Amino acid sequence: MISRKLLLLATVALFCMIFIGSTQTAPLNKREATAIADFNNGISGESTFIDVGSYRLTGSFTRGCEKDTNIQNYEFFVITKDRKKIDYTKDFIKSVKIFPAGGTSPFQKVYEGFHICDLVGGTFFVNHKGKKFSEALIKYA
Repeated sequence: MISRKLLLLATVALFCMIFIGSTQTAPLNKREATAIADFNNGISGESTFIDVGSYRLTGSFTRGCEKDTNIQNYEFFVITKDRKKIDYTKDFIKSVKIFPAGGTSPFQKVYEGFHICDLVGGTFFVNHKGKKFSEALIKYA
């Protein structure tokens, strides 16, 4: 009698372990990852990097540019962990507007040549008239 109960208990425990193990979520593949650069010095805002085979950069700045609303006076670029520079300035000048309150219009563009894993650990810089204005570390979301 005890051996039947023990066998039944072991079977139920094994079934539960298999069920729980099979329903657990798998960790994200780093090639399908998302990274963020959260700005909170000089300007406020967030940029999101989404891996789509290459990567999509989206985001906006919520404040910090009220003293100079001319987008031509700003530079936007990333220095990767391997010390490579990725310059977004031309694209930002074409598509981003700075509002009088100091925030920007949202931006979004797909870029080729790098993946999220190349960007994580790098730094996103915003310069104003050639001087460092703000920076944010790029990290996995």
